[in-house]
Amino acid sequence: ERFARLLRAIVDDPSPEQLAAATADADGPAPSALSEDVRNELQRRHRQTFDPLLGGLRSSQKSMDREQVEYALWRAAEGDAEQLQIATTSLDGALQLLDPAWGGVYQYSTDGDWAHPHFEKLGRIQGEYLRIYALACSQLQQERYCAAARAIQRYVTDFLTSPEGAFYTAQDADLTAGEHAGDYFALDDRGRRALGIPRVDTHVYAREN
Repeated sequence: ERFARLLRAIVDDPSPEQLAAATADADGPAPSALSEDVRNELQRRHRQTFDPLLGGLRSSQKSMDREQVEYALWRAAEGDAEQLQIATTSLDGALQLLDPAWGGVYQYSTDGDWAHPHFEKLGRIQGEYLRIYALACSQLQQERYCAAARAIQRYVTDFLTSPEGAFYTAQDADLTAGEHAGDYFALDDRGRRALGIPRVDTHVYAREN
């Protein structure tokens, strides 16, 4: 429901002011009951798992971890420069997963970098990235993050939304099952449509809705 409200707000008015209003209920974590030792250990692990060179987690599969970046944005809003760097490095790296023709984000990239995308698009991940880029747009006032949020919203509306307004599950990574689609996704919208469109899984589940 929150995802649907956020999509509708961006469609109606994609301005930073409207994004701020739409995400007003995500203004930070509730007061913590964690002990200082536990809190310090969690913060240490948060920093330790971050890839300072490329952003995201230290993993052979690159994707943006929503919880990591959202926490970093909350801390950055309180003036933490280190957390601002963590957030923006991940946000900027993950822009490479954005489909330049249709919008939306690919599932992940292999080879430990952002340059080898797996082209499947999961509805759940669209929701996570839309939330984070909308929050970053509102908080940091950087047009590249606002543009990313709009591109994800556009893709979800065009490809993953049913006539009744429900959200579909995913779109396949390949035009033909089992054949790598790198050349296909290098094409523009017209070139892709001339060849066909990868299958959309039109199942509707509570998870995406």
